[in-house]
Amino acid sequence: ITLGEGRYRELIKEFSDTRGPKNSFIDSLLYCRKFASALQALREFLFSPEDDPWIAHEYGRAYLGLHQYADAVRAFEYQLSVEPIPIAYHMLARAYYRLGQRDDVTRVLEDGLAAHSDHRILQLDYAAHLIRLGHVERDGEAEFLLCSLPQTGQVLQQLVKLLCAQDRADEAVGLLNDRAWRIHPERYKMPIQVEISIAKGQFKNALAELR
Repeated sequence: ITLGEGRYRELIKEFSDTRGPKNSFIDSLLYCRKFASALQALREFLFSPEDDPWIAHEYGRAYLGLHQYADAVRAFEYQLSVEPIPIAYHMLARAYYRLGQRDDVTRVLEDGLAAHSDHRILQLDYAAHLIRLGHVERDGEAEFLLCSLPQTGQVLQQLVKLLCAQDRADEAVGLLNDRAWRIHPERYKMPIQVEISIAKGQFKNALAELR
């Protein structure tokens, strides 16, 4: 038991009738990607997804991290039915994507944007989904969404994918070199460079960047 977990256990024991410390403990396990431990804690505390929307969310995140995607879908679907907040749409779409159910991803994201039209994460999710679908007639919609979002590494990665798919690799290079784009976290820079190198037929460069 780590020092942090030990302190949580003390708080949970001291405030045994209060849910807050238990939820905080589970959230910390999920943040640390200790998905099996989080699921074990949820069951230890006799929590059920139907108890509360956030408990359903915690179950969903644990199942998603453990690659139990059908269970994750059920948990997030319940959360969404009770509390249709943006994060519920976002996570449910992720779970359906992992199951390979693209039509359900489309449905969930379109419902999410209908309810939260200005939510940036859902806009990015939807643009990335359109790019993955590869429907040329929807490229303009995806590009419009991406260009309306803050200039971050996540957005640039999707925009570069779109430009490279359209044989516009030179434009992608220009964006990569544009200091207006804040490539943060830094980990986005390498896959962006690889995407551009592949699109330009520079396969040796792509391999070198991957090493």
